[in-house]
Amino acid sequence: MPYVRHLASAATAMLTMAAPALSQDTTTWDGDGDGIVSPQEFVTAFGASAPLDGLDANGDAQLDAAEYAPLEAVRPFAEADSDADGLVGTAELNGVFFVRYDRNGSGTIDADELPAAQADLAPGSVLAR
Repeated sequence: MPYVRHLASAATAMLTMAAPALSQDTTTWDGDGDGIVSPQEFVTAFGASAPLDGLDANGDAQLDAAEYAPLEAVRPFAEADSDADGLVGTAELNGVFFVRYDRNGSGTIDADELPAAQADLAPGSVLAR
């Protein structure tokens, strides 16, 4: 999955930019209006750190295994921790969710794949706050 590496690079670059808060309105994620969400658009819309807010108990902008536990059903910690440092950082978390939403493996998130993101953001779901 070469786009996951590209996504991690995009996430790193985006960390220096102000990212919008995690939006439940996934229709706004397609920044250029071309009908697909690119890895760069995903990182911007998903937020450089917003997904961590409800999970990162110690505020270090990374998730250890205990903090990541609510996401185990999404992707096991050992797989999410792609650099095997015992922590899941922002870029790794972005990768986890990008792959989750890009169900056809196209390297983009198409309009028909966005409902999965919307479901994850709904009250009572995996990323609800």
